[in-house]
Amino acid sequence: MASTSSFANTRKKFMSHLYEDSIRLGHGNSIPEELWKGMEESQVDLIIFSKNYARLRWCLNELVKIMKCKEGNGQTVIPVFYDVDPSHVRNQRESFAEAFAEH
Repeated sequence: MASTSSFANTRKKFMSHLYEDSIRLGHGNSIPEELWKGMEESQVDLIIFSKNYARLRWCLNELVKIMKCKEGNGQTVIPVFYDVDPSHVRNQRESFAEAFAEH
């Protein structure tokens, strides 16, 4: 399972190589039940943090679900930082600080 913001640049340059579900999901759409089930059944989850990741509520919802599955099922979670400084995610700085302030 992979979680990422589905902005065009990220999808075209990076995400299209991981899976095609991101193409079926439009901006702002809710997450289909089969994706929730996939998150629960996967052994490894990739979280691909981009600059705009935290701006999309469904990305944050996926992140919560993935972390619950990690705690409950022992899944391995691998963060990937795509064109973003990991410290901005960890410390909620710059675009992440702005996005979390909006939520």
